[in-house]
Amino acid sequence: GSRPAREYAPSFSPDGRWVAYVTWTDSDGGHVWKAPIGGGAPQQLTRAPGHYANPSWSPKGDRLAIMRGSGLEFRGQQPEEETFFEIRWLAAEGGDTSLVTTVGSSSSSMRFHPQGFWSPDGTRIFYRKPVEQAKPSDPLHTDLVSIRLDGTDRKTHVRLPAVDDISPSPDGHWVAFTSRDNVYVTALPTIQT
Repeated sequence: GSRPAREYAPSFSPDGRWVAYVTWTDSDGGHVWKAPIGGGAPQQLTRAPGHYANPSWSPKGDRLAIMRGSGLEFRGQQPEEETFFEIRWLAAEGGDTSLVTTVGSSSSSMRFHPQGFWSPDGTRIFYRKPVEQAKPSDPLHTDLVSIRLDGTDRKTHVRLPAVDDISPSPDGHWVAFTSRDNVYVTALPTIQT
C-alpha cells in the first residue's frame, strides 16, 4: 500500500562513500538501491523488480554482485521456500543485470539467501555451493566455488563439511566459515587465472 518499502542487506562501497541495499514490498517486489553515506537521495539501480538479496561491491566499486530469487512470493510462497537463486551483477551506476550462474539453496544451512564475494582482482565471484549427496548415508559437504562474470570457468577452491556461512577474505588468502556455532579460518588456495 502506501507504506514505504522495507530495506535490507546494507553493503558499504570500498571507498566508503555509498551504501547499497535491497528493498521489498509485497505489492511491487524489490529493487537494488544505493545511497550516499553523507546524505542525499537514494538511487534505484535495478530496472526490473524482483526478489533481490545481499549486494556485494566489487573491489574497485564499479559493480555489484547480487542474488535474485524466482519471485515465488508473487505465487503465494515464503522466501525461505526458494530452491534456487541467480547470481547476477550490475554496474554501480545501475541498469540491466547480467546473469552469472544459478545456485541452489541448502536445507542444511541457516542461511537461505546465498551470498556472492568478489575475487581480489574483480574478475570472479565466489559463492557457497552445497554438495549433493549420492546416497543418504554420505556426509554433507559445502564447496567454496568461484566463477567468471560470464558464467564460465567454474572452480572449486575448498571442500568443507556442511557449514552455515563461508566468506573468503578480500585479499583472497583466507576463508572464514561457521559450523555448529563456531568460527574457523583456513588458508584459501591461490586462484589460477
